[in-house]
Amino acid sequence: MQSSSVDLLAQQGALSGQRLTVALLCTGLLAPLVFAPFVIWAGMVTPEYSHISSTFSDSAAQGQPHPEIMGTGLLLLGILLAFFAIGCLLAFPRYNRLVFAPLLLTAFAIGGTGMFRDYNRVPGSPRNLEGFLHNAFAILAILSAVVAILVSGLAARRQIGWSHLALPAVGFAVGAGLCGYLFENVSDARDGLAERGFAMFALSWMVIVALTALASIDDLRFPRAFTALAPEPIRDRSSPADHA
Repeated sequence: MQSSSVDLLAQQGALSGQRLTVALLCTGLLAPLVFAPFVIWAGMVTPEYSHISSTFSDSAAQGQPHPEIMGTGLLLLGILLAFFAIGCLLAFPRYNRLVFAPLLLTAFAIGGTGMFRDYNRVPGSPRNLEGFLHNAFAILAILSAVVAILVSGLAARRQIGWSHLALPAVGFAVGAGLCGYLFENVSDARDGLAERGFAMFALSWMVIVALTALASIDDLRFPRAFTALAPEPIRDRSSPADHA
């Protein structure tokens, strides 16, 4: 009887931990949906804003009329990414701490870009500490995100249900890194396009990883649209007697 009670408590604990992991991983699916409306809203209320030439931060730069909109969007994105990082720590089959660290650093850096406002692009605008911190956090976010993508691909290699991520991770990391490089070095007339390219690669990869991780958790039932994107891993369904 005592053994049965212990087993029941263990099963309940495992189920609770599984539910927590699912909730944390779902923040990776939610993050792009939460962030996109803030980008659109901030662009609508910012004078002369262009989604090709203007960065996300331009709508929250020093001197802009409604910096709180984009600042809030960036902070929420950072918070959701931090929760997702914890979900990856619980779900990744190996190297989970190596995946967790750069993801958490990316979340911290994105939050920093939301807290500190960028320089204004108007000629003669002051170059102050706040603008410097904003740009430093932006560079940190790009570098740590690229590292997180590469490490997640490495962690997925030779793992049942995860191995299909290994090679695409290289492509997504190269794409995100190239867009990040162009964002820092390209003409200001294409800054917004380069930054959006980086966000597309990084957030798309987060969604792919989230779907793969969710599909890898036992006893979950997802719509076919989800499982088609993240194939269910092969599980050993043989009885213990078969291995005797």
